[in-house]
Amino acid sequence: MWTMIGLLILIAPCSVLIHECGHALTAWIHKAEYIYLHLGIGPKVWNVHTEHFQFQINLLFLVGAMALYERKEAFSKAEQAIISLAGPLANGLAAGGGLVLYQWLPLPIVAMFIAFNGWLCVMNLIPYRVGSKRSDGYITLQSIIGQQRSP
Repeated sequence: MWTMIGLLILIAPCSVLIHECGHALTAWIHKAEYIYLHLGIGPKVWNVHTEHFQFQINLLFLVGAMALYERKEAFSKAEQAIISLAGPLANGLAAGGGLVLYQWLPLPIVAMFIAFNGWLCVMNLIPYRVGSKRSDGYITLQSIIGQQRSP
């Protein structure tokens, strides 16, 4: 039971934040002028911002997250693909780090961390669209196909 509570309250939000930080860090590397990280929905609980960055946690932090990034010059299709792949890559790296940790600390919560980050990595690489929501794999595929059609 404690493992399930740990998954819901600790692992899921941290893993989703790792994913979104992957996008945000890569957008920053590609010279994004403003980055907005948002964890959860509902009323704002905590917020910190600078001239180029904002991080906000909302009351229902277990539900969703997003990273938005912008700059005056539009991101190229290649940059869009790289930024999209960075979220799942961050989860893959977190799962790998969890595997190393599990060798010294074989606890169920560490195994859950590995499994959840691995799941986020794989599920976000699969290209799919549900309504207006697009997976990272879908965005990457769109970017690649869009590049091939360009002269």
